[in-house]
Amino acid sequence: MSSIRTEELVEKIVSEKWKNVEERVDKLEETKVEMANHIQDLRDDMNDLKSKYIQLQEDSSVRIEEYGKDLEGVGAQIKAMQRILQNMIPDIAKNVKDLNDVVLKIKSKDEQSSGTGLPKRMALRRQEGVVDEEDSSPKF
Repeated sequence: MSSIRTEELVEKIVSEKWKNVEERVDKLEETKVEMANHIQDLRDDMNDLKSKYIQLQEDSSVRIEEYGKDLEGVGAQIKAMQRILQNMIPDIAKNVKDLNDVVLKIKSKDEQSSGTGLPKRMALRRQEGVVDEEDSSPKF
């Protein structure tokens, strides 16, 4: 009997240990499946990020090309304005000089006609007895 009892005891111990091993293997298999799912999720996320990154690069390239074209247009407009201004500046300078000459001639005629060396307006006001502080010194 002792051998049967020993056998039963050994079988019981082996059975318990085997059950424990099976539980551990099952947990490992569950963990393996969870890890595989998690890895697949990470791969899917990476693929999504790659496609978004590629789309972002394409969009950026298109925008940069558009900005480049816009800048070329602005550059051309600036050059055109520069040419226009270069052509206009000599005419404007001549007109300003001519206006200055006309003003000087008018002032000279005013001073000569009043006989006092003052502009005609000031000379007339002095004759009338009206003297303003602003009229006391000639302004050119």
